[in-house]
Amino acid sequence: MAKLVIKDILRGDGAIQQLEETEKVLELTNQKLVLKETVISTLNSKVTNLDYIIKQKDEQFKLERNKSEDLIKEIKQVRRTTFLYKVGSFIGIITTTLFLLK
Repeated sequence: MAKLVIKDILRGDGAIQQLEETEKVLELTNQKLVLKETVISTLNSKVTNLDYIIKQKDEQFKLERNKSEDLIKEIKQVRRTTFLYKVGSFIGIITTTLFLLK
């Protein structure tokens, strides 16, 4: 009977040790889970920030494209105006020359 009591005590002590080790493993697993959630949250935040940056860059490209188109329109207008001044000056020179020759 003493042997059975000793076996029960040893089994109980073993069970207590096993429970403590299981609790330690569970605590480590919970810590890993919290760390993973933190990493995932940080990565999601980075993705959100990068999406915002991409949207801002797209807006900048649109603005630059609009500026370029406006500048091209202005250059064409200035070229037309310059051409008309040249034609007008040429006609004025010819007209003045004809009046002077008469």
